Amino acid sequence: MTDIMDQLTRLGVVKGTLSLRPKQPAKKTAYLDALQKTFPNGFIVENEYGPVFNNQVRMRLDNPHGLIDLRTSLEPNSLYCHITGFTDLNKSQLLAMDIETSGLSAEASAFVFMIGMGYFSDEEYIVDQLILSDLSAEKAFLRQIEITYAKFASLLTYNGRSFDQPMILNRVRFHRLPLRGFDIPNLDLLHVVRRFWKQDLPNCRLATVEKEILHVERGEEEVPGFMAPELYRAFLDSGDAESLRGVAYHNQIDVISLSAFLLHLNQVTREYNPESENNQRFQRMENVMNIRRMLSSPDPVDVEAFCTSNTFLNTNRRRIAEQLRVKGHLLESIRVLESLYEEGDCLAAEKLSLIYEQDQKDFDRALHWLMRSLELLDADATIGFWSRKGKMERLQKRLRSLNQKKDKENEQRQ
Repeated sequence: MTDIMDQLTRLGVVKGTLSLRPKQPAKKTAYLDALQKTFPNGFIVENEYGPVFNNQVRMRLDNPHGLIDLRTSLEPNSLYCHITGFTDLNKSQLLAMDIETSGLSAEASAFVFMIGMGYFSDEEYIVDQLILSDLSAEKAFLRQIEITYAKFASLLTYNGRSFDQPMILNRVRFHRLPLRGFDIPNLDLLHVVRRFWKQDLPNCRLATVEKEILHVERGEEEVPGFMAPELYRAFLDSGDAESLRGVAYHNQIDVISLSAFLLHLNQVTREYNPESENNQRFQRMENVMNIRRMLSSPDPVDVEAFCTSNTFLNTNRRRIAEQLRVKGHLLESIRVLESLYEEGDCLAAEKLSLIYEQDQKDFDRALHWLMRSLELLDADATIGFWSRKGKMERLQKRLRSLNQKKDKENEQRQ
């Protein structure tokens, strides 16, 4: 019997299973290696379900995010608590979260392949960005999310109640995992923006909040969120994680912006005083009512009041110009848009081009303003590569159309 056991031992056979550790499949290891190569500052964490890649990003708090100083303290007052619905928010106990998914419908088997979870430490803002190496690692991926959630008291999201959290929980149920750590209070900032900023913004997307309120400038590596599923599939097909670099950057900025906007909201509510002439938010609320009264009045419109950024947001000024145009006050509309253009607003130049093309039938001036819009767009550092590319293509298409109309008009004159 001893001889047989000796032979089995020499062959590598061991008694029992405790010492056995299953080897990772070669393909799974290759995906992890690819992520490590693309994100050299990342590392692999392990839980009972397996390894997970964490592309951790650290940002010093003395580096502002747009106009927001991340060192700003979080000191909730009664108005802040009323707006957010939270009475005991603690800066160090808040976890900002945003996900990237393979699709928009959990019912269509979409899944989360990247999640950014951001939080404040003493001197840094840290984003733990988990990336799903392949679908076989999804259980470990979900478990690591739960482990991170457990360290914090509150969750900070943007449309997280309706999309992010349900998407995650759907995958937890799909795998029948015994995970109970996802029931965490969720402050969804989308509802706050809709309630208090909707009148001031063209839409309530997080990217719009970033640009119009936080003044965040995204880098060239930025890719639009709608491209994320295609780029993740490219990673799975090729095993090359370079396709995820722009997606990771997009996700990181989204997460940091959530925390930055919360600090901005806190600052606004702390400074709020309806009786103070310096309160910008109160003034904007009053200005919206004044705009409506002025535009509905039969009296001449004092257009110069709309030609300064000190009183109105650019979004409101563009809206005012459009309302003046609809009411037939073309000269006043042009004056407002020209004042916006002088401040570097490329959308104003595009709208001027439309007025001269559609209302004045002046194709030379329409071309002039369209070219000015293209120049400003090309120089705008706040727009990511893909967004700029899409807008450029749209404006260049208009440019070709305008040139054709001008040529046709010249032929008719001859």
